[in-house]
Amino acid sequence: MAKFKFQLEPLLRHRRREQEQRQRDLADAMSQRVALEDELRDMQTMIVSSKQNLTEHLVGRVDLNRVSDFARYSGQVTARAHGMIRRLAQAEQAVTQAREVLLEASRAVKALELLRDKRYEAWKRALDRKETAEIDEISSQAYIRDMGKKDKRLRDEAA
Repeated sequence: MAKFKFQLEPLLRHRRREQEQRQRDLADAMSQRVALEDELRDMQTMIVSSKQNLTEHLVGRVDLNRVSDFARYSGQVTARAHGMIRRLAQAEQAVTQAREVLLEASRAVKALELLRDKRYEAWKRALDRKETAEIDEISSQAYIRDMGKKDKRLRDEAA
């Protein structure tokens, strides 16, 4: 039996590899975003615990050095947090862009898969028509053979 061969199969395999690479790119971008979110969350936790620690030391005699250290530390952490928020926004843009690129790659794969399916169906219909024509030809030949045998029998009986 004949086998279907899609002429654009190499291109389809290439586009699938591209799609898989875009999936990996999206996963990388998302993991970077998650890492930044985790780091920012850790910074927030450190700030809260430092504030609580400072609050405990503000009872009774106040150590101005400790308050000064906290203010300096808080300013540094806040500056780092602002930088991290900018990096987080960039990471979010990278995720959005990676999603769009993946979507485009997925569309390209889907388009080729649909084309392959349509060509397969057309090939299948042509094969079915060819097989039907062959069966009709065989049936016609058998009918003609049978009619020839009947004619010969009738002639032999008539003679």
